[in-house]
Amino acid sequence: MRPSANSFRLLHRPTPQPMPDLPFGASGVGHYVALPGFRDPVAVKDFVEVFWGVSGTGALVIDGMERRLKPNQVALYFPGMRHQVYALDEAWEYVWWCMDGPLAASLTTAFGLTASVYDAGPTPLALLHRLMRTIQDPSPEAERQASVLAFQLL
Repeated sequence: MRPSANSFRLLHRPTPQPMPDLPFGASGVGHYVALPGFRDPVAVKDFVEVFWGVSGTGALVIDGMERRLKPNQVALYFPGMRHQVYALDEAWEYVWWCMDGPLAASLTTAFGLTASVYDAGPTPLALLHRLMRTIQDPSPEAERQASVLAFQLL
């Protein structure tokens, strides 16, 4: 069955910054199904954002070049980059999560990841949905657990 409307589930940490004792925090997570013609508002953002393709193909402009994100691939943006994300000619399902804080970018690059598209394998939807449940809890323990989940996703 083809979706008849864009479907978005997005959640954010209840606080604007991670706890001071965390080297990075999970600041947001989402699960989207975008129909042809969908365009996310273009913006420069101050966090690491990872997109993981589930089905269909979408596009991200990274350093001025359109890159395709297909199923089983991830794409990354880093703080200070212009985020430009849009669906192409089919329904595009993808998940994303954001990380902020003093070491978010350096921890990501320590894994050899830069702003690009990578083959990554099947989307770990169960882990991402766990992050969705955890990120909503305002307790310090939940914030630490959300950071652990984001790190596992890397």
